[in-house]
Amino acid sequence: MTSNDDILWKESFFEKNFSVDNSLSTFTQKYDLDTLRSHLKSYGTELQQRMSEILKDETEAIVNLAEYLTNLNVKIEHLSLPFFQLREEIMALNQLISNAEMSYGMLLNNIKDNNTSKNNLNLKLGVISCSVYIDKLLKNFAESFEDLIILERIVGKYSLQKSYVDELEIVTTDMQDIMVTVEDQLVKVINRKFLQAVEANDTEIVTRCLRMYDSLKKHNDAEDIYRRTVVRPYLQRLFSDNSVEKSNQNVDKIYENVLDFIDTNMKVLTTVVESNADLNVFNFIFNSFWKEFDKQSREGLPHITAPGNPEQFQKRYKSTYEVLLKISRKCKNEDLITQDESFTEHLKRFNLPVYLEIRYQKIASDFESALDMEPNEFYATKNEISCKLKPTLALWIAVSQCFDKDVYLDQLADQFIRLSMLLLSRYLKWF
Repeated sequence: MTSNDDILWKESFFEKNFSVDNSLSTFTQKYDLDTLRSHLKSYGTELQQRMSEILKDETEAIVNLAEYLTNLNVKIEHLSLPFFQLREEIMALNQLISNAEMSYGMLLNNIKDNNTSKNNLNLKLGVISCSVYIDKLLKNFAESFEDLIILERIVGKYSLQKSYVDELEIVTTDMQDIMVTVEDQLVKVINRKFLQAVEANDTEIVTRCLRMYDSLKKHNDAEDIYRRTVVRPYLQRLFSDNSVEKSNQNVDKIYENVLDFIDTNMKVLTTVVESNADLNVFNFIFNSFWKEFDKQSREGLPHITAPGNPEQFQKRYKSTYEVLLKISRKCKNEDLITQDESFTEHLKRFNLPVYLEIRYQKIASDFESALDMEPNEFYATKNEISCKLKPTLALWIAVSQCFDKDVYLDQLADQFIRLSMLLLSRYLKWF
């Protein structure tokens, strides 16, 4: 084996893809197995000799490294105890800090709760004190509040404290009783001033009174006192059988007076509410006037619909619908007449199906009677539409009656059109 072959052969053992079979196959192509064994034995001896030399050269360094590592291990073992103690001390310190933090947090929460309780108590005492003072003041000087400034200040102070109490939800039963009593007394005083101002058409005083109602959140009280004190007496006089008789069974005059009340008596209220955006929560026309109108009309005129008298029924229905439409417009919402339940229920007092049935029978029976004639009677005399046959004239009269101003109702338009089609069909069948 040449020196180059020997070097390549030895290096092949250290290749990553070294294979015994491939190496034997390559070697045996040039040499025999004895030669291979001899070379392997020689190479093994060479490697062993090299290992001995390496161990001989590196023994001292290895011994020194082993000694150094042994000493380092001893030192590490000596350090483990202090580190363990430090770890325990850190954990103990962390626990102390956590406990201190928890205790401090609990202390702060207790201080906060105490301050909150103290503030709530002071607020309760303030409200009770204010309520008692106002109660005493109202009992002794209720008749002497000629200047509204004092009353406004009382209402402002009370409503402010009450808003705090309501917001914090700290009202007790005892406080509630006291506050209700005070509010009732305040509302009574404001009611008196409000009604006086309305009667005098004093827009300034009315405005100030409404703002006091608003501060106390007593909007319904203002609308209710006006309804009971002003609207009800007026409408009770109008909605009565005696009033209908004086009007010759014509409700138009009554409704004119009703609308006149809104335009004159309620003008001061509507003007104030429309002029002050902060008072738009009040709706006197709907909540005071309309609700009382509905009530008094039902109670005072239960037979206004006149179901057995179609002529009177039609006139009164049209008049009632028209006045309700005008009231809804004055409420700034024309859709009330079709969408609000109280308006629709009021109109349901008029039984439109019954009215239609009466008109249907009358018009149809008259038309049928006109068709019942002898052949020699078919020809008509001179008439307004210049028709030659009496049945044609009868059809014209019947259809005209369907849309006569004293018969027709917009709410029954589809039914009257249907009736006119039935009349035409009957006429064609006869013809």
